Order: sequence, then structure tokens, then C-alpha cells
Amino acid sequence: MELSLNTKAMPALFSNVSKATRQLLQPFFQAPTSEANVQAFIMPMDHVLERLHQHYVSQEALTLTYEYYDKAGKIQLGERRVYVTGLLSNGHFRFMAYDSGLDFLLDSQQILRVK
Repeated sequence: MELSLNTKAMPALFSNVSKATRQLLQPFFQAPTSEANVQAFIMPMDHVLERLHQHYVSQEALTLTYEYYDKAGKIQLGERRVYVTGLLSNGHFRFMAYDSGLDFLLDSQQILRVK
């Protein structure tokens, strides 16, 4: 018994397999610039804490970049000009918004950058 091969269908089959393979592997071949940008954007935690303590003592306003979850449960980035008004024992910082005077709390792990 002999298996017959349809040689006319081979290029189409090869094209489909090649296309599927490219789609599967494409994310792995992208340049790592986005990860490098993220690393440059996020300050090391010790720098964040040092800056927060400095601004707490001097009572100067600073700009925070932080992450939070919106109502849909998706992570978002926020940026706000604030005063540091206190440090709680559980690692949360208390801030007062520069423009509105509203108080809010952030965990130190939520703070990505301090300017």
C-alpha cells in the first residue's frame, strides 16, 4: 500500500505552519526596549523611601507616580503632586494632595517614582 502525497498542497501547508509558528514566537523576538524603559522608570525602593523621608522632614511638595486598581480591577498609573504628612507602622505613607488638600494613603510598594 502506498501513501500518495498531494505535492500541490505542500506549499500552502508549509505557509500555514510557518505563519502559525511566526505568530506563536513573535513576542519572544521583540526588542527588550520596553523592559529597559520600565526599569529606568521605576526607582529602586531604597531611593523612593529616602526621598519620601527627605520630603517629610523638609515639608516640600513632590510628584509621586504610583499604581492603583481602578473600579474594573485593572491596574492603572497615577501621578500627583503631594506633601508627605506621615508614615504609618504598616508601611503606608499618608499624603496630602497639593492642589485639593485631600488626604490619602499609599503602600510603599505602590510608589514607582518620586520627583
